[in-house]
Amino acid sequence: MALPHRTPQGLSRALSPACVLACTLLALVVLVGSQPWSKAKGSGRYFEARVESSRSGLVQVYYDVGRELNEADSSSLPVTAGKPATLRFELPYGSISRLRFDPLDAECRVTVSGAQIVGPFGGVIRAFSPADFSPRFEIASIEQKGGSVVIMSNPGATDPSVNIALNEPVVIGCAPVPAQFLGVLGISLAAAIVLSLAWDSRALRLPELAASLWAKAFASPVRSAALVSLVSTVLANYPVLILGKSFVSPSMGIPVLYGQSPWLPSAPSAEVGNPNRSDVGAVVWHHLPLSMIERKAIFEDGELPLWNRYDSAGVPLLGQGQSCFGDPLQLLPVLGDGSAWSWDIKFLVAKWLFALGIGLCVWRLFRHLPTALVLTASSSFIGFFVYRINHPAIFSLTYAPWILYAWIRCVEAESARAAIFAFVGLVGANWCEMNSGTAKEAYSLLVSMNLAGACLLVFSERTARTKIALLAGSLAAGAVFAMVSAPVWYTFYRALRIAYTSYNAPQAFQLQPGMLVGLFDEAFYRPFQEVWGVVNPSVNFLVLVGFLWAIVRIRSLCADRRALGLLAASLPAFAIVFGIVPPGLIERTPFLGNILHVDNAFSCHHPHGAVWLRDPRGIPAPGIRRGPGGRGEGPLPGGWVVRDLLWNGAGGGEGRVFGRYVGWLDKPGRLHLRLRSEPHSGRRLAPRIGTFRA
Repeated sequence: MALPHRTPQGLSRALSPACVLACTLLALVVLVGSQPWSKAKGSGRYFEARVESSRSGLVQVYYDVGRELNEADSSSLPVTAGKPATLRFELPYGSISRLRFDPLDAECRVTVSGAQIVGPFGGVIRAFSPADFSPRFEIASIEQKGGSVVIMSNPGATDPSVNIALNEPVVIGCAPVPAQFLGVLGISLAAAIVLSLAWDSRALRLPELAASLWAKAFASPVRSAALVSLVSTVLANYPVLILGKSFVSPSMGIPVLYGQSPWLPSAPSAEVGNPNRSDVGAVVWHHLPLSMIERKAIFEDGELPLWNRYDSAGVPLLGQGQSCFGDPLQLLPVLGDGSAWSWDIKFLVAKWLFALGIGLCVWRLFRHLPTALVLTASSSFIGFFVYRINHPAIFSLTYAPWILYAWIRCVEAESARAAIFAFVGLVGANWCEMNSGTAKEAYSLLVSMNLAGACLLVFSERTARTKIALLAGSLAAGAVFAMVSAPVWYTFYRALRIAYTSYNAPQAFQLQPGMLVGLFDEAFYRPFQEVWGVVNPSVNFLVLVGFLWAIVRIRSLCADRRALGLLAASLPAFAIVFGIVPPGLIERTPFLGNILHVDNAFSCHHPHGAVWLRDPRGIPAPGIRRGPGGRGEGPLPGGWVVRDLLWNGAGGGEGRVFGRYVGWLDKPGRLHLRLRSEPHSGRRLAPRIGTFRA
């Protein structure tokens, strides 16, 4: 009698409905994030050639994809005199019928070899011989030397160009969306099967190893959060740590001394990165030079950096509110004289502090270590860091959870000594936030984070007498902070009163309520534009899952007084960002009306919101213990803190405003938001048209 066939336990686990559903959702997330429908998305195919030039300049390739030859359908890269380099010009999807090659933007002698179109893995799609090059404009001669072609321009040429013969169009097609989805799904299922089989392997003994690590994690939650945040920060920033990149490199297309790459004399690399329309110039143009001025003032002149004599006819330095001078992390670039490595370390430490702060807030509020560690790790992979690649708003964001953490310790304080330590931490966190390097984001975060902490205290289960005592202590701490920080905020206020800025005319740019889903991932913003680039800050899909689960568990959520406190604190920023507060009221409010981009300046005001997330399933996971205190039931604790923190972002690009809501156009008159404009009636959320530049 034949024995019945038995499927291995690991294989059956990997092919269970829950696992297949999880892999399917993962494939959908990856597909949405890759934006297969975007016309501006790069194809991963390149025109490649080895170029040697007699002088430095720009090499440019034009491709005709049905719109004739134009600047928009072209790609340019720098070349250094006497240094042969292999240049790779990315090509778009579509049918390319013509290629034009500009050897340089000046008089030159250029040698080209190995011209070909290659795929994403280096496979040759179309190779070109020297005979395929023919003169087009300002070309004196084209000479073939073996497998190379030597191009001589006319004397005094400014735009020499040659044609590259195509016997037939080069068609670069994109894989169908279903094929992409099935590919990701197959890889996900294969990975699940491998992991399941490895878990059941007696040789690897993964369950015992996991149990041992988990026990150590519960024994020291703070150290575990610190380690997880460190690992996630390293993984999220590996180009800087491993590949030799830098947050402050002008190679992201930042004009510095020159208006084109290479941007600086003797630049070690001619590579040009694509920031996807992120505001990457602020730190290079302003904050990096300020750190050098601060070093000179302190170590050479023996004075405080109060004045910037190098800008215009002289402007306030400390009074700008953007000097970072009181930020402890600013010591790194000051001591490093503004060097790239010192700024890189500052960004990395700040991001580590952000992830750690989120994890500690979740842990102290809910005592559920699994969710705290998951949110700690995911906090390094939020869309805000894509939107603000190297903007100083990152520092404002990263200090914000520590204000909330100080308030949490204050609420939990069981003795006068513990409360005093919490108040000292609160003053320190607010000081760091004020001096983080921005004005709009930092000062608005000061208000919203302290409002969140106060709401936590008011909604807590402490007695009325204890609440009054702690509120009195927090007011005293606030008074101390106001006095200690007066040299910063008062000089900023005085300078602002007499200064002219581009923010003098009050306006209010807001987001449409229908675009709320974009807050969770910027992939939901991008379908409204054809130009590939960031639009507004976001968190990630994990926070979206937690938010949806919180809605499912709404009764449990309403029964949690801590969550209600955080919800109450997040409502003002939510109302401002998504147009519930009329733009006219914002414009009439002092200071608030001069922020202009309230859509992104208030989009990071909700670190307190991620605290709604708890165990993703709301029930104990098999084989995993609850943390001390047994607080495991209810909605997921962590993502709401992250979501709340990330109402803030930064502006970028051009668009139109409908009812003071931000929308995007690829060309004048072609709007991608399906909206109906009508005369402004004064009613709340009434559409009104106006142009803006972020």
